[in-house]
Amino acid sequence: METAIEISGVHINHLNPIEVSIIKHLFDDKPWTKVGQSLVYDNDKTYDKIEVVKLLLNNGETKRYEFWFDITECFGNNK
Repeated sequence: METAIEISGVHINHLNPIEVSIIKHLFDDKPWTKVGQSLVYDNDKTYDKIEVVKLLLNNGETKRYEFWFDITECFGNNK
């Protein structure tokens, strides 16, 4: 949460595609699967936590990752 990627100036309906694009970029377009997503409220901040699983090896081994997005500004921007 402390290293959350801040997203601002975006309507909440457009957040998910932006978050997905960021994750794809960070994984160099390698395949991954979203396994969870939740809103987290902490100290007047709103975070979107996305949990993903990425295939590491051809033997089916996977690794789980959490991505935190600070969406505080977007969440109040419901115009």
